[in-house]
Amino acid sequence: MKKAFTMIELVVVIAVIGVIAGIAVPKLYNYRFDAELTKVKSEYKIINSKSKNKLLDNIMKGELESFKDLGRNGTKIFTNIFKDGLESGNTSRGWSQMNNIYKYAFNSNTYFEFEYDKSKGSFECKKAIGNPLLNKAIECK
Repeated sequence: MKKAFTMIELVVVIAVIGVIAGIAVPKLYNYRFDAELTKVKSEYKIINSKSKNKLLDNIMKGELESFKDLGRNGTKIFTNIFKDGLESGNTSRGWSQMNNIYKYAFNSNTYFEFEYDKSKGSFECKKAIGNPLLNKAIECK
């Protein structure tokens, strides 16, 4: 007598696997988004802190500005802040720069816009646009 699975048992197992995958995949996407959001907020705080520290150093020297700019070298951005800079992406993913406006895009619908003011030494979040399909809103904080 052969031991084998019946067709009903196989269908039930496949259905259970499908339900588990349907629950797990969105959770994994949310965890990935949360990790990237935390990374960007950390980089933002470092940039803001270093630009304000540079302003204070320059005031002690009699200068009234922080960095003239935050630095750009080829595909790297923020080279005056980070030793090796950060990779510059494009307008739909990663960091990008247009004059004194900096943008970090998670995708084309979800991004932060920051503005650098060298006279105040501030790197401030001006706009946070979230994708309505995500369960979470992003905020400038």
